[in-house]
Amino acid sequence: MAESCQTVVGIELCAEAIDDAMANAVRNGLTANTRFICASAEDGLEPILNKEAQSAGPQGIVAVLDPPRAGLKPAVCEMLRRCAAVRRVVYVSCNPTGRFTRWDYVVKNGSLTDNISVLCGPKNSELGRPFHFAVARPVDMFPYTPHLELVVVFER
Repeated sequence: MAESCQTVVGIELCAEAIDDAMANAVRNGLTANTRFICASAEDGLEPILNKEAQSAGPQGIVAVLDPPRAGLKPAVCEMLRRCAAVRRVVYVSCNPTGRFTRWDYVVKNGSLTDNISVLCGPKNSELGRPFHFAVARPVDMFPYTPHLELVVVFER
């Protein structure tokens, strides 16, 4: 993405993953327009959106999200809705059905389905314009298993 974008900012909670991302950026000569922040999405996203919205061109901001199985916290989806400069969201879901097993019980909340209700919910003065569904593509990262990733693009 760094070759096609003005700025790429990665947010990741795991410090080791940030170290790997920085090493990969250096290895691939992509340090001029990339930076990485070690933070949770709910803590790190809003300041980045505020800063990048000031310099975003007419294409706006594209947010690429790869949340954990439980999905994004609603506050993160709300931040994306409130930032008018975010024009596209690419959401990589490893749990499109909204169900996952943890310690022998099934948990259902915070998944892609819940996140869609915030990202694409009705327009209101607090959250601004909603996103709409553009395209979805399943990706089989785990052949010979029933598990699929789902890449969904939302636009506004």
